[in-house]
Amino acid sequence: MPLTMHPTGLGAGIDKDRQDFTVFSGGWAVGPAATARVDSLWTRGVFIRRAAVGLRSGSPAMHWRFYIGIFLFLIFLMSSAILTARAQPMSVEDNAKTASRTAVMANECPRYFKLNVEQMRQWRRIAIEVGEQLSEQFDAILKAEIKRRNAEVDRAGHRVWCIQMRGQYESQGIDIEAPTRSYEEEAEAAAERMKAEAGARAKAQEEAQADAEAAAKLKTLSPREARKYILPPVRFDKPPPDGVDVTEQVAKSGAEIRKRCPDVKFEPGFDLACSRIMRFYDATGEVTKVFCTIHIVGDNVIRAAGYEPDNIRRHEIGHCNGWPPDHRGARAP
Repeated sequence: MPLTMHPTGLGAGIDKDRQDFTVFSGGWAVGPAATARVDSLWTRGVFIRRAAVGLRSGSPAMHWRFYIGIFLFLIFLMSSAILTARAQPMSVEDNAKTASRTAVMANECPRYFKLNVEQMRQWRRIAIEVGEQLSEQFDAILKAEIKRRNAEVDRAGHRVWCIQMRGQYESQGIDIEAPTRSYEEEAEAAAERMKAEAGARAKAQEEAQADAEAAAKLKTLSPREARKYILPPVRFDKPPPDGVDVTEQVAKSGAEIRKRCPDVKFEPGFDLACSRIMRFYDATGEVTKVFCTIHIVGDNVIRAAGYEPDNIRRHEIGHCNGWPPDHRGARAP
């Protein structure tokens, strides 16, 4: 939006030939100026238009709306940074920093403001336990971090540092004065989370091994025998769970199936069905809803090709449930 200048009519009579001007931006008077320019920029998807004016000595400041806009924009940047930081998992170094920070806060900060010291110590113990499980080098990393933290506190001064740390917690909505769960409860919850994660990793390894064995067996079969392996692995061979919407549309022929799913590489004589999947994700990347449309020829066409219609449907529902298109781990009926 261009700036426009209008005479104010407030200039001294002796300077009538040198008019004083007021700068307007979008209908807002931003103050008298000798020079003016408008800069536009994109930052994090937010468009900011700012007016930079050369103010005369003693003239009023720019319009209050300009300062409110800048203030709201800074709040947006801080909120985005906090959300991004929360979404990232803690590394070994992060646990070392948490342990050193909470230790200093528990020892130094209660003299400057009310602090839940037990909570600080609790977080420190948990950070150390998690760090030790993540890396055998955690002790050395923690020692180096403690040395760095002590130097940081000395440079800033104990009182200033404590107030800064309290501000960081408050900016993330964490009340460090509020009571919390006992250390035993926190440790038990952390142990349960780690146990569940270890179980998920072990299960994924077992499934990958089973898929590899099935693929190796499939390569030893003749093409005629291999065509029988159309069912998905057991973990995908189940009714669609909540959040997965499955609909079926009948096609007249295999040619129509190929037309509806042009990106699918069909094996010869297997253009009997295909599935089109649309997934919706939330801000964390988790799948919130799945719409799966199965395109399938008539039952008589499927039987003529030597298959049971129900097995072809189980095959496609397996894809709706997440079975990869390379058909790893396929089974015979």
